[in-house]
Amino acid sequence: LAEGVGKDIGKAAEQTGKEMWDGITNGPFKVTVDKTTCTIESMSCTLQTAARKDADLLFAATFENEKDDDVTIEFTNIRAVDTEGNSYECTIAPKANVELISGIAVKATITVKNVPQNVRNFALVRMGTEKQGKAEWRTVSF
Repeated sequence: LAEGVGKDIGKAAEQTGKEMWDGITNGPFKVTVDKTTCTIESMSCTLQTAARKDADLLFAATFENEKDDDVTIEFTNIRAVDTEGNSYECTIAPKANVELISGIAVKATITVKNVPQNVRNFALVRMGTEKQGKAEWRTVSF
């Protein structure tokens, strides 16, 4: 990482999250998840709440490094599939490589694009790569 990158990532993520959540049209909703899998070494990941912003669905997530050393992860390859098998385009903020400091939770916002109003369940929300590991949530309801 370039010098200084990640220094204020918690603050930047919080600001990005606040901007993303301005103007929500419905919610927030409580999120329930039947199974969470995180294969990114010594990482915990949680989906906390969801809300609708026009046609999009936003999930508030947190990622925490449980290792003694800091680690850099890249939020990539994000996908969501509803219980009917429909796949949706997704984005995440912050987008860049994120330095996770040991023991400090970092907020992120996952945006699932163009989700019909009647969709209230996802079979899968996943991100990551084979090399880096994955954060995966199955049977997500909101």
